[in-house]
Amino acid sequence: MKTNFFSLTVLKLLLTPLLVILLLPVCLQAQTIDIPTGNNPLFEFPAFQVGTPVNPPVAIGLSPSTSSQVLWSFANLPANRSEEELENGELVGFTVSGVHIKLPTGATTGTSGDATATISGTPNESAGAIEFRINVITDNGSGSAAGRTYRVSINRDPVDLAVILDRSGSMGSDIAGNFPPAAGKKTRWDFLQSGIAVMANQLQASAKPGDRLGVRMFASFPNVIPPQAPYNAPDLISLPEVIAGLPNALAQETPSGGTALGDGVLAGRDLLVADDLPHTKAMIVFSDGEQNSGDLVDAANPVQTVSGQLLRGGKPLQIHTICLGSTTANKALMNDIAAQNGGTALLLESEDEADEQAFQLAFIEQLKNIFGVQSGARIAGSFAAGTGQAAPQSFDVNKGIDALVVTLVAPAQHGAFFKTITRNGVDMKDAVNIVNGPGFISFSIKPGVTATAAQATQVAVDGKWTIVPALGTPDTAAVPFTMIVAIDDRNVKPVFSLGAQEFKVNDLLRPNVKLTVQGKPVKNAKVTVTIIQPGDDVNDLVAKSNVKAITRDDADFVVQAGDTVSAVAAKMALLLKDKSFRNKIRRKEQTIRLLFNPFDNTYKGVYNGLKVTGAYQAIFNITATHPQLGKIQRQHQESFFVHFPEIDRQASKPKAGKDLLGNVVLTFIPRATNGKFIGSGWKDAIKLEGSDIAVKKITDTGIGIYFITLSQQPEQPFRLSLAGQLVFEGTLADLGFK
Repeated sequence: MKTNFFSLTVLKLLLTPLLVILLLPVCLQAQTIDIPTGNNPLFEFPAFQVGTPVNPPVAIGLSPSTSSQVLWSFANLPANRSEEELENGELVGFTVSGVHIKLPTGATTGTSGDATATISGTPNESAGAIEFRINVITDNGSGSAAGRTYRVSINRDPVDLAVILDRSGSMGSDIAGNFPPAAGKKTRWDFLQSGIAVMANQLQASAKPGDRLGVRMFASFPNVIPPQAPYNAPDLISLPEVIAGLPNALAQETPSGGTALGDGVLAGRDLLVADDLPHTKAMIVFSDGEQNSGDLVDAANPVQTVSGQLLRGGKPLQIHTICLGSTTANKALMNDIAAQNGGTALLLESEDEADEQAFQLAFIEQLKNIFGVQSGARIAGSFAAGTGQAAPQSFDVNKGIDALVVTLVAPAQHGAFFKTITRNGVDMKDAVNIVNGPGFISFSIKPGVTATAAQATQVAVDGKWTIVPALGTPDTAAVPFTMIVAIDDRNVKPVFSLGAQEFKVNDLLRPNVKLTVQGKPVKNAKVTVTIIQPGDDVNDLVAKSNVKAITRDDADFVVQAGDTVSAVAAKMALLLKDKSFRNKIRRKEQTIRLLFNPFDNTYKGVYNGLKVTGAYQAIFNITATHPQLGKIQRQHQESFFVHFPEIDRQASKPKAGKDLLGNVVLTFIPRATNGKFIGSGWKDAIKLEGSDIAVKKITDTGIGIYFITLSQQPEQPFRLSLAGQLVFEGTLADLGFK
């Protein structure tokens, strides 16, 4: 075929109106589409499903089917095609994401009028719009011509989501852990409800038919509590139908009791493994404190509980965690639960309004790891004192996205609103759907969908958006806010990695990013990562501090609505009131540029600043320009925990003696090879193993000293370990015990 035949044959077609060539796609619903000849409108097939075969294959034929010597050709093909098939040197078939598109046999030499192109295969990944054009001409190139562009999209697997929430007594404290909170102060449970409302708002834009939801809370007596109906159903329920009502259901609950973290995770597991449907199965687990009730998660082996129950039940579940405040050891546990169970962790601080807002956005951040929602930008700013208006905030949105959701969180009492919303300078307030919730305001829009019937039906979303937030009730002081831009996009695929799952002090961090558009690598992006790290080793500072807290033998002494707080947590709360202590642990940050490596199409960098034990944040930022999609802007945040280095076995060697009751007691003060005290909070990670050794109790004093009381005097060698690291191996005699 000659490249200029199309315009000539269209002219001929206009001169011969009796001969009309129509393309007839037979989609899965056997829908008939009549197409005018020449310039035909785009046709979009109903979305295919990952893992579901296109069976029977979709046929694209001609109407009428009486023509002869029909020549077929492709145009405007997707860049990420593979498995190309040629006939006489011309492309007649290709595959994208497991979907195979093929012209009929004889397409280049002439087919009968009843021949069909086909779409078949089994989609193997969620993909953005796959667009291609089929052109036809009859009579071996001298007849009539027609053509049409088709679009195929592939939906992700349905998601089964279990949301597991800490409803213990400590959730009744304010964000900094003060219990009871001062008059007018919101509780952690209030902020959790706001965070769930933000998540619910996002899911109303991102959920698909077939997604399911289960919700459980954990405390003590009972250890697992279902919310009110319909969330108390014994099985998963339809997420799109019920997600909007979840914040109101949680508003009926009152925090109380202990923290049965392990039982909560096991309840989520049981919801997810109740059937073997081919869904993505994931759990978001939130807790603000140390576990102290029920079947504890095994801190030394956080794939199971102390009783040996597997957290994932041997199934490929994802467990994502959110930890608010708490001790260093508990942050390590929540990090390790995620890292060793297919998930990611968010380890949040709990000191100021910025931390409140980070908590409100934590659940939507974790959705990115489950539903494929991407963050276009995260913007922190403030409303000016007196006027209550913020500076304009801008971000770029690329073409080809499925949905855009912009959420702003700010103190609820000030009534934040969007003063202006523009795209490329054009007012968009009437085109978007605006939702208000507790402590947040949000707007959403999908390409081609408007909020009001008065608007045109086709609305573009790509371009530069500029938002001016404002307050209904200004303050005499500046008021902080955080805005997050969430994008549902199956064309752009960023993959973020820290280079490893576990880290120790002095390890190298090797962050890397792969960025593809429709399966092809993007090589011209600017990629950075900002590392936010602790100022000093908190556990070492706490162990060395002379601040005294009330203690008793069990070292659990503060009760918040039935939830006991350990000595180390109480001591930490006291130290945080000291400005000089806060300055020592003040977070620091450093940004590095990741450079493109053409050998594996990955942006890579190295960070050598892991010098302190504690929780770190990694914030990735991507900007790029794509010839078809325009400007691409992406942001990703995740936490990781840096464990203490090797234990100094000599400095940490326990001492053996007896208490007043004649029980053998091991006393040890663990130190790391960098000279730092490992500190308190690691009681659950202490293990003693031996043929005749039995532990009666372990006491954490809150100052880095542990007392291990044995039930009997062991005669055989035994092993003492902390967080999987050997501290001592031998007999009591080796410790000088007589």
